[in-house]
Amino acid sequence: MLVLALLLSFLVYFVTCEDEQTIALKFLGHYGYISSARSGNHDVATAIRGFQKFYGLPASGKLDEATISLMKKPRCGMADPVEDGKRVRRYTINGEWKKKHLTYFVQHGYDLPNDQQTVIFGRAFQFWAVVSGLSFSEVNDARNADIKISRHTTSAHEKTDSRIKINAKTSKKVKSSDTYIGIQ
Repeated sequence: MLVLALLLSFLVYFVTCEDEQTIALKFLGHYGYISSARSGNHDVATAIRGFQKFYGLPASGKLDEATISLMKKPRCGMADPVEDGKRVRRYTINGEWKKKHLTYFVQHGYDLPNDQQTVIFGRAFQFWAVVSGLSFSEVNDARNADIKISRHTTSAHEKTDSRIKINAKTSKKVKSSDTYIGIQ
């Protein structure tokens, strides 16, 4: 019976490790640490080290508990940004905002009625409120808003480093598009 218990605990440990390795590989690929263009020629330790460095963890290149824990935390689906071959942090993961109530302003686009856009953004912020512990309310003046949402054409704002560019039709982040939603 003791042998069976030991065997079972070893099996659970092995399956857990395998799951964590699979999670890590998928994570590293999805968030841009392992290139899909290199087709199997990956240095996983280098990818893990890059992730650890980017997030301020000790850069051992090993899949330790702190690294796995961070990979399992909820986050946006976009790859971590790279500029000039170096990753650029666009948000922080440590600490909390002191402000728990955020305001937003929507500069409405022309493809949907304003009231419909108001409902759509209101619902989106309700989803964020549920998972973030924050509350949100719309304001009528952009100067009083913590978050400003607007719609632009690329010719109007060719170089907007402070904006996240999202294709208005597909809702995906883009490098260039005729129309995008700017979020500041």
